[in-house]
Amino acid sequence: MKRGVLLGHRFRIYGVPIYWQSEITVWEPPLKFVDEQRKGPYRRWTHEHIFEQINSGTRCIDHVRYAVWGGSLIQRWIIGPDLERIFNYRQSRFPELLASS
Repeated sequence: MKRGVLLGHRFRIYGVPIYWQSEITVWEPPLKFVDEQRKGPYRRWTHEHIFEQINSGTRCIDHVRYAVWGGSLIQRWIIGPDLERIFNYRQSRFPELLASS
């Protein structure tokens, strides 16, 4: 991984096939990295991953800035709840994922 790397992802959202391409725009291990959407479902998406050493482990902090197509109603009733569910799941799995790497 390094700055400038493009990552492609294919998945489905509500049955609709989506292609998402992101670029690593900041790469500063072990402190942080940032990925930004280049193609995908959002008008804008920037995701900063920050890593902090705490006691005998690591804390991962996510800062996500994004904009959606369709405005505030789509954000409030669809995208917001979906992202909350995704990040809650990720947080619950993070210790297991780190332990296996």
